[in-house]
Formats: sequence, structure tokens, C-alpha cells
Amino acid sequence: MKKLYIFDCFGVICGEIAPIWFANRYGEEQANILKPKYFKGADLGEKNISELFDTMSLELDIKVEDIIKEWQDLIVIDKKVLDLIVELKKNDRVAMLSNAPEGLMAWVFEGYDMNKYFDRIFISGECKIAKPDRRFYQMCVDSFEEKFDKIYMIDDNEVNLKGLDQIGITPVLYKDIEKLRKYIGV
Repeated sequence: MKKLYIFDCFGVICGEIAPIWFANRYGEEQANILKPKYFKGADLGEKNISELFDTMSLELDIKVEDIIKEWQDLIVIDKKVLDLIVELKKNDRVAMLSNAPEGLMAWVFEGYDMNKYFDRIFISGECKIAKPDRRFYQMCVDSFEEKFDKIYMIDDNEVNLKGLDQIGITPVLYKDIEKLRKYIGV
């Protein structure tokens, strides 16, 4: 049985960064306004991470160096998820599909060879399309020139999982590694 596992990055492989940073600095209510303001366009490729940090620095009156340091302090890679991906990749195909500005992944995963974990990596800012647009998921699936008996999309955001079953993708709401392992039978 051929399977494809598609993983979101932030909230699954790596802890959330932007929502936590905005909440820490401005409180939860303001974070819910600021994060979309800065990231909606950047996630669609309108700005790369350097341009985004420059804009945030100017508009929020924070030094770029301070933004970078504070963001670096929030980077937490979940080794258990990476271990699962290594395990899955032995017999199946694995992809990453994430909403992020161009350049953010290279920066977050500096020192990690992420290509060894994934057969394909799709970043919204590079592809100019973002979740929950179904075409983004389809782009990922279609990049594999093979048919799968089962396709899973693992994401911590319920909005990004709605309606995926209608296009042949099993949505998996990520809560923790143990529940994920149990759900997919590994």
C-alpha cells in the first residue's frame, strides 16, 4: 500500500514562532490583528523574510536584529516528529507543505539538512499560493508521478484541513506525536 504523508511545518515539525512572538510583544488580541497583517501577503510571496523583517522593524519600531534574536529564541524543532518522518520515509513518500515567506525555512532550519527528511518541500511564499487553497495541496500531490493508496495531511490548524477529504486527502489534526502515531498506525 503506497502512502504519502504531507506535513505542515509550524505547529507540527517546529513550534509556532510568529503567533507566539506577536502575542508575547503585543498580547493575544493585537497578535490576531498583526500576524495576518504582516504574513498574509508574505505567505503568498509578496515579500521574502528579509523584506518582511525590514517592514516590521520600520512599522513596529523594533530593530531587525532584535526581531531576529527573539525569533531565534522561539525556534524549537520537534525531534520526535523528525524521527517519525525518518521512519515513514523508509517505505513511503513524505512531503512538507507550509505557509511561510520565502527564506524563512532556510533560516529556521539552519544546521538541519531538511532535504533528507522530505521527498518534496513546498513553501507558500515560493509557490505563490497558500493553504487552505486546495490547489496548493494538489500541486504537492501532483509533483509525485505515482498514485497513492492513502494520502495524509498533518496540520495543527483545522482551517487548513477542511474539505481535503473531498480531494482524496485524509486530514489529520495534529495534537501530539503519540496521537499522530496511533492515528496513522505507526
